[in-house]
Amino acid sequence: MLKPSDGSAEKKALREKIMGLGDSSLKKNYYPQLQDQVDSLEKAKVNLKKAIKKSTANESLFKALFDNAIDGIVLADVETKKLDLFNKSFLSMLGYSSESHLELSLYDIHPEDKLESVIDQFNRIASGTTKMTRNIPVKKSDGSLIYCDITGTPIELNGRDYIIGIFRDMTEARKSAIEKNAFETRLHHIQKMEAIGTLAGGVAHDFNNILTAIMGLTELSINTPSVVGPVRKNLEQILQSCYRARDLVSQLLSISYKGEKKLEPLNLTPVIKDAVSLIRATLPATILIRTIIDAELDTVLADKTQINQILINLCTNAAHSMDLMEGEITIKLLNMYIDNDYITTHPGLKEGWHVLIEVTDNGSGISPDIIDRIFEPFFTTKEKGKGTGLGLSVIHGIVKNHKGSISVQSEPGKGTVFEVFLPVTGEPSRHMEKTIEKPHSGNATILLVDDEKMLTEINSSILESMGYTVLTCNNGSEALEIFRNHPGTINLVITDMTMPGMTGLHLTSEIRKINPHIPALLCTGFNEQLTREKTEAAGIYEILMKPFTSLELGQAIKRGLSC
Repeated sequence: MLKPSDGSAEKKALREKIMGLGDSSLKKNYYPQLQDQVDSLEKAKVNLKKAIKKSTANESLFKALFDNAIDGIVLADVETKKLDLFNKSFLSMLGYSSESHLELSLYDIHPEDKLESVIDQFNRIASGTTKMTRNIPVKKSDGSLIYCDITGTPIELNGRDYIIGIFRDMTEARKSAIEKNAFETRLHHIQKMEAIGTLAGGVAHDFNNILTAIMGLTELSINTPSVVGPVRKNLEQILQSCYRARDLVSQLLSISYKGEKKLEPLNLTPVIKDAVSLIRATLPATILIRTIIDAELDTVLADKTQINQILINLCTNAAHSMDLMEGEITIKLLNMYIDNDYITTHPGLKEGWHVLIEVTDNGSGISPDIIDRIFEPFFTTKEKGKGTGLGLSVIHGIVKNHKGSISVQSEPGKGTVFEVFLPVTGEPSRHMEKTIEKPHSGNATILLVDDEKMLTEINSSILESMGYTVLTCNNGSEALEIFRNHPGTINLVITDMTMPGMTGLHLTSEIRKINPHIPALLCTGFNEQLTREKTEAAGIYEILMKPFTSLELGQAIKRGLSC
């Protein structure tokens, strides 16, 4: 900083010069000029003091702004990439002490794997091509990263090129943006799944009506005495195929989060065999599926559809892990006694006998970097459009709801093993192989209502074959009129749920205003909107899901007539 002079030396020199002139004419001629110089010097002195004062104030202002700026500020040498100057905020941002005597450069404050991109951006600022770069990773003193928006201005000082860089920490804002994007992605997935659920519900309703017709006609044909030999065998195969189709619809509804899940005693051996048959039909012939069933205790409290969902998901994932869809999947059903030592590595299990469902493949395996995340919702390694990242998270939830445990072992290039443990139950299984049985018969009068004329005709024929008297119609208003005309004759009402003009719930509510004691059986192919409260309020004693067999229909009628 410059120090102002008091001007005494200059004035003394001028005074001596004047005095040396004596009384000569030179003194008279030069004195005024010399006096002007003295005055000018006085003025220059005052101006210099003002300039120095202003400069000092500006310097203090600059220093205050530089040191107290919220953003980090640096002066970077374009050639050497060294930071010749940085403020307190920059040091604090990077976790350095303001007292530290640091020598930093671009190479010190950015991660190595991003240096090439950072230096390219730096050079673009230096050339004036750009003024701002966003989301630049900056390395802190502890090695962690923050993300900054950097505004840069090229300047020249003492013949060298510099950049004044302003660093604004955008880490939290970036995190919020990522979380917002993730939330929007999750919301999109949820909306998509809701749309799938709505579509599945509509498909289920129509498809189940079709299956009901096929099953009804097939059963009527089988019960015809003249149908014997190969024809009867073919009809029985059609009926078995209908059962599989019904289960497939149930699985679709389960995947779309629709339908009520009931846990009941279930033998897993036939369930595994049925699931394998379905899986074989959906996977390429180049994938071999082996089953090993060696479980004496195979009864668990479970929902059959969800057990199928577990197997289908695990086998589908196994197939996708194989190059060119070629490989082998092994499904094992075993028993295992879980002791306290095993529980320490498999939390969530309880001591006792369990069924182990093991699905093994020889696919590409799972990387150790992601194996701990595979059960997270929306986490997927599949390409966009190939999967939602919901499959394994849903499976994990299903297993937990069954009081079980799921674990995975995998090694890249050597395949994957999923283990699903379910506790064995001592209750007898309610699972039954589907067989053709003689349905219940009776002599009551039944009002049958369905907007599908074909279903009305088929089910009417089935009921008449059981010995019942049947009154039929195809809409709620007509049904209500029939009931008013036969208030003491009709013993039971069977109605479809979804009908134009008047739903089954509305119809039964109106009918019970006439006869509060009439039993009503509600038939539906999709029960998303039905609740126990709604059905009880309408006086419905049972819901029969389409498609149903004549045996199931006869048993439901028997229960209604005995109410």
